[in-house]
Amino acid sequence: MPGTPLTRRWRVMLSALLCAALLGWSLHAGDAPTGDAATRHAAAEAHIMKDIGFLAGDMCEGRGIHTHGIHIAADFIAANFKAYGLKPGGTDGYFQPFDVGTRGSVGLGSGNQLSLKGADNKSTALTMGVDFVTLSGGASGGVSGEIVFAGYGIESSEPAYNDYEGIDVAGKVVLLLRNAPRYKTEDLQPNFHDVKHPDIALVGKVGSAIAKKAAAVLLVNDAATAGERDALMRFNQPVAPTGQVLAVPVMHVKRAVADQMLAPLGKTLKELEEQIDKEFKPLSQAIKNSNVELQTNITRSTTKCKNVIGVLEGSGPLADETIVIGAHYDHLGYGTFGSLSRGQHSIHYGADDNCSGTVCVLELARRFGQMKGREGRRMVFILFSAEESGLLGSAHYCRQPTFPLDKTVAMVNLDMVGRYREEVKLQVMGVTTAKDQYFDKIINEANAAVGMKLELSGGGQFFGASDHYSFYMKDIPVIFLFTGMHPEYHTPADQVPTINIQGIRQCADLVEGILLKLTTLEQKPAFVKVQTTPRIQSTGPRLGIMPSYEDEKDGMMIESVTENGLAAKAGLKKGDRVIEISGKPVKNVTGYMNVMRGFKKGDKLEIIVLRNGDKVKIELTIE
Repeated sequence: MPGTPLTRRWRVMLSALLCAALLGWSLHAGDAPTGDAATRHAAAEAHIMKDIGFLAGDMCEGRGIHTHGIHIAADFIAANFKAYGLKPGGTDGYFQPFDVGTRGSVGLGSGNQLSLKGADNKSTALTMGVDFVTLSGGASGGVSGEIVFAGYGIESSEPAYNDYEGIDVAGKVVLLLRNAPRYKTEDLQPNFHDVKHPDIALVGKVGSAIAKKAAAVLLVNDAATAGERDALMRFNQPVAPTGQVLAVPVMHVKRAVADQMLAPLGKTLKELEEQIDKEFKPLSQAIKNSNVELQTNITRSTTKCKNVIGVLEGSGPLADETIVIGAHYDHLGYGTFGSLSRGQHSIHYGADDNCSGTVCVLELARRFGQMKGREGRRMVFILFSAEESGLLGSAHYCRQPTFPLDKTVAMVNLDMVGRYREEVKLQVMGVTTAKDQYFDKIINEANAAVGMKLELSGGGQFFGASDHYSFYMKDIPVIFLFTGMHPEYHTPADQVPTINIQGIRQCADLVEGILLKLTTLEQKPAFVKVQTTPRIQSTGPRLGIMPSYEDEKDGMMIESVTENGLAAKAGLKKGDRVIEISGKPVKNVTGYMNVMRGFKKGDKLEIIVLRNGDKVKIELTIE
């Protein structure tokens, strides 16, 4: 642990003693539920209350990945796993360490260069910051080779359009236009207007090129984005999933530079772009006698993180197969990033996000750890770190699993399950990731004994925003439990008094019933790909509003407004439905985030909202 000479073993002991002293916590490994249901429920709720009281207390400092408190939380979880009889499942005892890039620690080193070579083999050096810029999400390294113009870098079945058809970009430097053909066009059909295709976003566009083994990616503004200035992106423009570093260098070049590269074709970038838009047909091709040499140098520092993994081995014919039960235990620390409370440097306790899921996993580990002679599949309990930084802990486990993913039958994820209440159902997502209503049946059977109000769905607006998504992307069926958004989300007010302890216990009862089936049914769930909304990597400037993720009408309903925030000062109110921002329509939460990504500090916004059925115009300047 950074900043202390204590060994891990002594840290575990110290954490346990501190827990006991402050909360009256005991390692209750031998406690078996006795008596009637009310007695068992009361005992379970007492365990849950003590666990959440500690994890969402001052000592754990909001469990930010840069705090000392998150290591105390990890030791607490490991000590509980041990007490419940779970075996270590990490690479370092109960821990699976991994490194995370530190926010603000990515810098531009010396020697970032780009030069062009034509048929005469003469080299033309370009100027950093004037002709091109290195993008921080790419790798450091040198590349030289032939250029392939791959249009907009889009592969789409609806509408039918494929920039990569008939070309091979492996080992080549790929030149890609931003956005999509007919992106701003509604009158011509087909078009990409208002199409939420993942390859239109920079992250998807660059990712597709790398998946096709491109050696480097050069991005260039399309005509609409370029305008008159053809401005270069900022160094830290997101081109990689949050917290990840791409395998190849990525640069942004001016349109004039792209014209130099395209010269052997006898056409300018504008002419190619206009022809693609007119005919809606790709013009992708290798550019003979046009080569580049580039060098990128990006400096990075890292933070040490760790997942906490405990295992209950199975027995019988299914013992070699695995069920993963997970939740993330990290949060925002002191709110230096991700906070919706502007300017508050104070502990963001994260009682719901995600102590609620963490203590539910601990309660399930306690219950299953007490089952002697249990038969069925192996149970792997994982508390992930760095979820708030972009699902990094679960992504790391899926890259380097301690139990084979091809033997992992299903993953159950609990994220924000602490706000179950009479008027809001427990959302159970991912049910259609298993074929033939496999999940529907076992969930409904389990709930018959619990009686919770459930809302079962497949993908959905929030499906890709938690750790189950890392497993889903590996073709593993998933179940995601979630009790919904609330005004205290990502603020210091997400504290224990707002939590429904009984609701967490009911959630544990439900999941226990689900797991009893998942671990014992001979037939395992067959994976099905579902329609999902990609996780938004960059939401642009923050206005101090919380969207409603449960609303399904056109526009974006405002769930809450941060007191003294930019939106509140401008006059936006809870219940307003945002339908337009500076002339750009807003269809839903994803549309709002996509529109906001196009703005920056100093921009003036004209926001149109529906309020009590009337259109209201709100003007504000982004600070």
